[in-house]
Amino acid sequence: RRDRREEAMASEKPISATGTTQTRIAVRDVKLDCVVHRNAAQSDDASSSSRLAVVVLHPYPWLGGSMRDHVTQSLWDAFANDPFRKYNTVVMYNSRGVGRSSGRATMFGAQKEVADLKALCNLLVGGELLENRPPQVS
Repeated sequence: RRDRREEAMASEKPISATGTTQTRIAVRDVKLDCVVHRNAAQSDDASSSSRLAVVVLHPYPWLGGSMRDHVTQSLWDAFANDPFRKYNTVVMYNSRGVGRSSGRATMFGAQKEVADLKALCNLLVGGELLENRPPQVS
C-alpha cells in the first residue's frame, strides 16, 4: 500500500514554461520541492517594481494539500503568466513532508512550516531567488 506522499509524487505532472525551474531549495533543516518562475523580461531591471515576488502556498498537508492542488496551481499560473509582467519571481513549493520535500509535516501549530516560509522569504529578500543566480539547491 502506498502512502499519501508516494501517491502525490506519482500524480505530479512536470511544469514546463519559459523561465521556470523545478528544484529543491535548502531552508533551515529541510529541502523544499519548489517551482521557481523568473520573469526574464524584468530580470535585469533594477526598479523596485521588477523585484516583486509572490509565494504561493498550498492547503493543509494532512488533508492532502500540495503544490499540485488545482487552486494552488491556478494561482501560480495566474501570477507566473501575468500579462503585465508585474512580478519578477513566483515561487510555489511543497511544505515539509509533502511530495519531494524532506522533513515531516506538523499536525498542530505549523510552527516549523511558518519558520520554513520565513526562511524562504529571507532568500527572496536577500536576492538569491530574485537574481539570475542559483539558490541553495540539491
